[in-house]
Amino acid sequence: MAVSCGRPATECVQVDDSWQRCDSSFLTVPPPPVSVTVSSVGDVMMHRWQMEKAFRAIDQTFDYSKVFSSMERYFEKSDFMVGNLETTFAGKGRGRDSSVRGYSCFPYFNAPDTFAYALKTAGFDLLSVANNHIFDSGYEGLCSTLSLLDSVGIAHVGAARSREDVERPFIVEVKGMKLGFCAYTSSTNGIYLPDSLKFSISSIEGYDSTKMSMMRREVEALKAAGADAVIALVHFGTEYQTLPNRYQRRVADSLIAYGVDVLFGSHPHIVQPMEVRCVERNGEPRHCVVFYSLGNFLSSQVWNGRISKDVGLFASVRFTKWNGRTRISSVAAVPSYTYWQPDYIGVLPVLEANARPDAYPMLRPKDRQRLKYVSESFSKILFLKDCRYDVCHYGYEIILRP
Repeated sequence: MAVSCGRPATECVQVDDSWQRCDSSFLTVPPPPVSVTVSSVGDVMMHRWQMEKAFRAIDQTFDYSKVFSSMERYFEKSDFMVGNLETTFAGKGRGRDSSVRGYSCFPYFNAPDTFAYALKTAGFDLLSVANNHIFDSGYEGLCSTLSLLDSVGIAHVGAARSREDVERPFIVEVKGMKLGFCAYTSSTNGIYLPDSLKFSISSIEGYDSTKMSMMRREVEALKAAGADAVIALVHFGTEYQTLPNRYQRRVADSLIAYGVDVLFGSHPHIVQPMEVRCVERNGEPRHCVVFYSLGNFLSSQVWNGRISKDVGLFASVRFTKWNGRTRISSVAAVPSYTYWQPDYIGVLPVLEANARPDAYPMLRPKDRQRLKYVSESFSKILFLKDCRYDVCHYGYEIILRP
């Protein structure tokens, strides 16, 4: 946008107690700042109990309409919603197993197509399919899964049907800001893939130099394609381990060095600590954020008195772009909890449900005890000693140090 200076081109004007010559009759004014909030959850799963409770015998269908209802306001606050899809959509009777009304759960997940529509209705914009269960229904199941996501309007990253799709950088433009996404998995559960199909999954299994170079090329390609910010979705770590292992830290270190701004991790099925890192890029300080594991967002897994499989994290990062520069301007985290009802298993915000029990009359006494415990202890799980935060809006606002 250009505006007139309003005075002759050679006239001198006073600026900050000094005099400067107005060399042009037009001054270029940068556009106003633009902010975009990207939110992510961890593992979105489909176990037996979720299918059994959702099944409606009267018409032989599955109803997931209530699953995400308590999280709607949080989804609505996000400009772009991301998650890790830890199931396939191969079709009824087309998975490796058909023991759950034509579908299957662990160890080979295959969910009803209805669940994909529920994910779209809830507000998911992008799902990572780079994980250890994406080949549970074979390569054909992968193709069916991607086709269904395409048909319902959910983008996907991390696995592909063709080499062309793999080589094409994934960039989405939101409110004029270009966001680049990449996704990787450290395992495919040992499922054999012939050499002709190994292109179909973004694997970093083995963490060797070849895999690291592949990640670097992909991040650099996103930057070259014009991404204002790069977000990595990584499926890695050790299941049910409370702290990130050395491989997770190595991958996080490498991706940030390559140019990634935010890393959303999954696979351990429990929440692990997050970090805010201060780095220098192009001679300027920048904040980068690492969520090593967002835990389970939706599953049938429960707390066993030692491991919190029923707790996840709804993480949000706000990017602000102004005058050609994009920076992380805020980071927030909302702990979530899966609760059981006769006809569905749903997910709700922990701190809000604990503070406003009247708004959640469906919860059982043991749910309320669990919410109270998680509310009191969750900050010890998520934050390392040097991380500062405030509790607000039923979540945690991370303080970004200068």
